[in-house]
Amino acid sequence: MYDKKTEANEFVGDTQEEATNQATRFYGVASEELQVAIPDEVSGASGRVVIVASPVGFKPSQGGGGGREDRGRSGGRSDRGRGRDSGPSRGREARSAPSPAPVAEAKAKPSKGEVKGSLETVGQFVLGSIERLGLGHFQIEESSEEGSDFLVYQITGEACSALGSGDGRAIDAIQLLANQVARGSEDSASRVVIEVEGKSEERAGSLEKLAERAADRAVESGRALALDAMNGRDRRIVHLALKERDGVATMGIGEGRYRQVLVVPEGAPEFDEAVASSQASS
Repeated sequence: MYDKKTEANEFVGDTQEEATNQATRFYGVASEELQVAIPDEVSGASGRVVIVASPVGFKPSQGGGGGREDRGRSGGRSDRGRGRDSGPSRGREARSAPSPAPVAEAKAKPSKGEVKGSLETVGQFVLGSIERLGLGHFQIEESSEEGSDFLVYQITGEACSALGSGDGRAIDAIQLLANQVARGSEDSASRVVIEVEGKSEERAGSLEKLAERAADRAVESGRALALDAMNGRDRRIVHLALKERDGVATMGIGEGRYRQVLVVPEGAPEFDEAVASSQASS
């Protein structure tokens, strides 16, 4: 099965930092583990920053039966412009946005969302998008964390097993579009996060591995390492994952949607502050 993580991908953001953060989420590595190139000019970018990123030491898969270059030269579909015209080109993971194709092949079934509480405009978009996939009935609930700019939609019920299949690409695609809807209606809109029932343990395990890799990198370099911006639940998982690790401390930096976890090795200038911050929050 084709996997976008086996090749370099384009990412788009309002700044280079935002685009790089998208790449770290997509590949599951820290920013220091990425090799990044910035194209000279990209049509249709509308003043936004476009980068091409892949993990350090990355070797693209070769595949069989003739690669993309062969298809382009033989008169078949060319790679020219691929990604720029075939899907959403802005926001999270942009041109490498996951496709809902894996669940589209499933047999459609009646799908109705039950709203718990009330939904904002973006929530209505998420509700309608999942209903149209025809994956079965589900419940949707909107919540926001105090002091955070994250708007969380929790999905439970029958549709969740299909939504979580294919590495969760369907729900990632809906989340990408929901964030574009949010930004289109309000410049300072909250960042949309969609949580699917049954994926929380897998998500926690992935974050714990990310935390350990970040700690290893920080210790090797002797410098503090900032992870991608996360919601409060994800930050807590990272803090707890490294709480008992010797020679490393964590602390939060930034505000609102840009709040991050800083992983600090012993000997770094921020270490004492990080230790104090960790003790204060324990």
